[in-house]
Amino acid sequence: MTYLKQNQRIASYSFTDLITNVGYLNIIASDTNDATAGTEYILMTQVIPTDTKQTSFGAGATKDFEITFQQSQILEGDAIIRYHWLMDSNGNPSDGDCTVSIVKNSTVIASSIQTQLSTSSLAEDEAVNKITLPRTHFGVGDVLKLRFVMVASNPGRVYLLHDPANGTVAFVGSYQSGNKTNTKCEAYLPFKVIS
Repeated sequence: MTYLKQNQRIASYSFTDLITNVGYLNIIASDTNDATAGTEYILMTQVIPTDTKQTSFGAGATKDFEITFQQSQILEGDAIIRYHWLMDSNGNPSDGDCTVSIVKNSTVIASSIQTQLSTSSLAEDEAVNKITLPRTHFGVGDVLKLRFVMVASNPGRVYLLHDPANGTVAFVGSYQSGNKTNTKCEAYLPFKVIS
């Protein structure tokens, strides 16, 4: 029988990069719809189907998908964020911007700005962003947030798709609609491997 010392922890990662000694954990954006609490944007490590598969940012908004740590961990290295965002317009030219950030509690650790979408009808981007995270300790009770800030010039509207099951989403915008694929919103977060 093997006993663990008090300071040892067992960690499970989606995959481990042996060259950098970093364990990557895949977290998936989703939301809950509670009649009392309203919509909560969450991060999870397993695919759990949800009814809501798109979020409207209107002409501009900030949405935080979050998870609370139950054990201490250290994040450091390159996080990879994959998401599908759209902008629709009523026929007049519009521009949209998206900034993705990794946040600890209320402090932004690092961000990435996605290239601008421009359209007079419907534009979309299946984006993959790399965000380099400095060494950051998360203790028990700390909240990690995957923050999306999206803004569109009038009359444009911006949307984020986030189907945990990565199914086809019947997108319905303010002006345009259509079926969309590659709809999972996810991040691969770099954790220092515990030796």
